[in-house]
Amino acid sequence: MRRSFSLSRTTGLALAAILLAFPGAAVPQTAQTPDVLGLRAGASAQEAYNLLKAWGKGSKVGVGMLHLPISQKPVAVIMSTQLQSNPVETMTVWLTLPPDKQVVWAIRHEVKYDPGKEILTSTALQALQQKYGPEMDPRSHSWFFDEQGQRVAAGPGQGDCDQRDMTIASNVGPDLTAPLPYSPLMSIGDPRQDICTRIIKVNAKLQGPPLQGQLTQVITIILQDMALGHRNQLAYKAALENAGAAQQQDQLNRAGQQKAPTF
Repeated sequence: MRRSFSLSRTTGLALAAILLAFPGAAVPQTAQTPDVLGLRAGASAQEAYNLLKAWGKGSKVGVGMLHLPISQKPVAVIMSTQLQSNPVETMTVWLTLPPDKQVVWAIRHEVKYDPGKEILTSTALQALQQKYGPEMDPRSHSWFFDEQGQRVAAGPGQGDCDQRDMTIASNVGPDLTAPLPYSPLMSIGDPRQDICTRIIKVNAKLQGPPLQGQLTQVITIILQDMALGHRNQLAYKAALENAGAAQQQDQLNRAGQQKAPTF
């Protein structure tokens, strides 16, 4: 199996290679859910780290750690690395929170071409469609799948899912060796089920030079297992509540051991 591919050409074939190939060992997965460079939601933290290390060809993998109320040790919530190539590529993954086993729930892959070396927007879209199939929402370049990898219609509420995409996209930080230790899963929202909590979503953002709609300079692909993320949010919320109740009970127990003052 070839472990590298050319990134210097700007043809549809070269871009398809960027989107379809992964130059490292394959991550073992059972369900054929959508992937980004061979990585799927549900992969373990160690599998994701190994993939980033191999894909980055020796580049440092930055790990963002958080101190959480329900964990005595810092917890990894984000990992990121960059492939110094032409175009420059960046890959970032987000992990679920304790008390669940920590696995990948979101992936972000950015491909950035130098000014003057942009590709045709139609070429980028053709490569994306080759990988994920026809767009289910051409206006936002989105694809929706169930947890078995079958394509589904998103229906109403899609805007909320897009908003969560933007939250992820803007919270990587400028230093990939020390990514911002942030997790959208810490924001406990409405526990009710909606379209965003039942799907795996892939979204592509294409950015080009001003007034050059036919050219694309930056391609950002974001994959999110919204169903997995929602379940983890609820588990984290329950763990927080249990920890708070245990802390309150401990405080009462210690107070009960205090002797009354003399009046």
